[in-house]
Amino acid sequence: MQARSGRDVTVVWMGLALAAFDMLPPGVVLDGEAVIYAQGKIDFAAAQSRALSTPARARRLAEDLPAHFVAWDVLLHLENGDVRARLDDGRRALLLTCCRSTAYSRRSSWCR
Repeated sequence: MQARSGRDVTVVWMGLALAAFDMLPPGVVLDGEAVIYAQGKIDFAAAQSRALSTPARARRLAEDLPAHFVAWDVLLHLENGDVRARLDDGRRALLLTCCRSTAYSRRSSWCR
């Protein structure tokens, strides 16, 4: 993942990536978005600020306003391969199966 400036921004969302490694079956690729909630609603400006931060600043921001990952589609699956050609209902069912089979089902969101 790279920002428009070309600098690596993966570390800005590293907590979400590590949570995904812990919670998802190997080989699963999800489509979704990192969001930040502030005062009970999604705060786009806070997410933008964090995305454009240096890694050190992003760590400080993560302590105050942790990011959450909102998944809305599954793209790749170890057992089923590339599932993008499947109908939406089939991908949705697979997404729910992936989430139920992980620690995600015991948490309200991935929060890092």
